[in-house]
Amino acid sequence: MIDQTIQQQVLARAIKDAAFRQELLSNPKAVLAREYHVQMADTVTMRVLEEKPTTFTLVLPPLETAMQELTDADLEAVAGGLGQDFYHKGGGIGG
Repeated sequence: MIDQTIQQQVLARAIKDAAFRQELLSNPKAVLAREYHVQMADTVTMRVLEEKPTTFTLVLPPLETAMQELTDADLEAVAGGLGQDFYHKGGGIGG
């Protein structure tokens, strides 16, 4: 929905600008429309979450997306993974 470059710009600005961050949390559609000319349909709900150091957020894809079969290219993109050691040596969830 949002171009990755715009998303990166929004995140970088939200880290540096507390007022922007608060407005983004309160009214994300208006902020994206005004600052980045991103228009979202009224039928789209947008949530901005502020993670805390003790919180891990897992975002699931829409069910219809999750039920689609992966292409060979999708499988190649994730082949290899991070490996079990990633989670046991402090690099993974809760680490």
